[in-house]
Amino acid sequence: MRDQKLRGIEESASSGLQNLRLFMEQKVLLLTQYLSITRTMKETFMQKKEINLIELLSKRQDCINRIQKTDLSVKKIMNTGAEELSRISYEVKSSLDAYQRSIKSLLEQIAPIDAEVMVMVKEESRGVKAELLKIRNVRHAAKGYSSNEKRIPMYMDAKR
Repeated sequence: MRDQKLRGIEESASSGLQNLRLFMEQKVLLLTQYLSITRTMKETFMQKKEINLIELLSKRQDCINRIQKTDLSVKKIMNTGAEELSRISYEVKSSLDAYQRSIKSLLEQIAPIDAEVMVMVKEESRGVKAELLKIRNVRHAAKGYSSNEKRIPMYMDAKR
């Protein structure tokens, strides 16, 4: 009876470790995709191309949402199997460390590119605001030249 219980714990720990590896691999893939989308956005802004930014932003947000779900799953595995995870082999620890290093590397690549994109977006936003303000001022000035008197409409078929 006790052997069956230990086997069950070992199997759940190994399946938890397998799931943990899968989630870490998925996070690496999602961060790679996020990096690719961010680079595309940067290139687009630098070249002043006309593209659908909403599509790129929605893809990035989808990556963020999926990364958050993956993080929650990893956290859940870590909380439920903390005791079993403390007894993992060196090989498994090294593979998890490799995933962590690649995640860290990807985040270090993403951060400066993301900051540059944010600066470009703010500059573009300032330019659009300035243009709208200029248009508003021109319209306001043009209103000053219009006459305030009301004219009676003239109809072609009216008798005088």
